[in-house]
Amino acid sequence: MPKTALLIELVQELDHYEKTMDQPDQVTMESFLGHMHAKYLQPPLNFRSLAGELEITVQNQGAERETDISVLITLLFRYAKYYTGLALEECDLNNIDEFSFVIGLMTHPSLSKTELIRQNAVEKSTGIEIINRLIKKGWMEQFPGESDKRTQRVRITDVGRKRLYPVLHDVEKVGQVLAGKLTVSERNTLHYLLRKLEMHHHQLRSHYPNATLNELIVATWTPENEEGTTAEAMAPS
Repeated sequence: MPKTALLIELVQELDHYEKTMDQPDQVTMESFLGHMHAKYLQPPLNFRSLAGELEITVQNQGAERETDISVLITLLFRYAKYYTGLALEECDLNNIDEFSFVIGLMTHPSLSKTELIRQNAVEKSTGIEIINRLIKKGWMEQFPGESDKRTQRVRITDVGRKRLYPVLHDVEKVGQVLAGKLTVSERNTLHYLLRKLEMHHHQLRSHYPNATLNELIVATWTPENEEGTTAEAMAPS
């Protein structure tokens, strides 16, 4: 391809990418390269089928790709949950939720219970149960806030910090197993895409805490979400 044509195509690709961004002025070379890598450098692979002989019937009822994304993220979470369980066998953290709450306090002097629960994206009642278990086990402690004594804050205990350090190496192995045989470049792209998705869903949970699924679709959809995707297809019926 002539250099001029390639440059034009590159500029057009950058223009299209900027239109997909909520804040185009924050486009960086790193994010653009991640987009280009994900779009053009994916080698053909033989994937295992997640569907049965009636797959075509299901496809006709909705978007195959988006359904696949939901299923694959769910499966990856279950793999992560299983591998994390193996990493936590030598300590009394029972599951990935308890670990995420403890590790979430490692880099903060303290957090309010509400802040810690929101940080881990769980329901309030579930988060309170996790915090209470960890306090009872001695991993964290609670104390009243300085400005508002009614607000309960939590912090990791010295004992909890000492108990957590040996576990971190095993949890790091979980990430290595989960990343599988992805190349360094693929891992960088995956990391970028996951961070982008997590930010999107964090904002959804923060700004639309009581929204219905259809309302979340409206909040998510933009005209540039995907080439060939129409507003009629994305919008709730």
